[in-house]
Amino acid sequence: MTAGADGAAAWQVRADLRPGVLALTGHLGAAGTHAHAAVQVLVCTRGAVLLGDGHQRAAVRAAVIPAGARHCVTPDPGEPDPPQGWSLYVDTDGAAGQALHRRAAERDAPPGAAVTRWARSSTSSH
Repeated sequence: MTAGADGAAAWQVRADLRPGVLALTGHLGAAGTHAHAAVQVLVCTRGAVLLGDGHQRAAVRAAVIPAGARHCVTPDPGEPDPPQGWSLYVDTDGAAGQALHRRAAERDAPPGAAVTRWARSSTSSH
């Protein structure tokens, strides 16, 4: 994996854009604190990333991040291989995006537990 101009791990992905969905597939890099207008579904097929929400940071292999949620991502230095996988950005104007957003944006978690909630949203069947 190469580094970007700021020294952070660069994303090396293939982009596929379809109505309502942007898919990035390949080597997942670092992204400072930011938010998306779409729901993000992040899956590591190799390695893991550190996902942060401003209060908590955790190593995850999968997460569903609600639209508008501020977060950051970096490769997990504890993994032997750089993270590889895909990141989907799903428009919240459609039914799938709305359902994903509701699932990831539950309000029952304590403050500062967003990363745990986002990771749980990717695997649980509530």
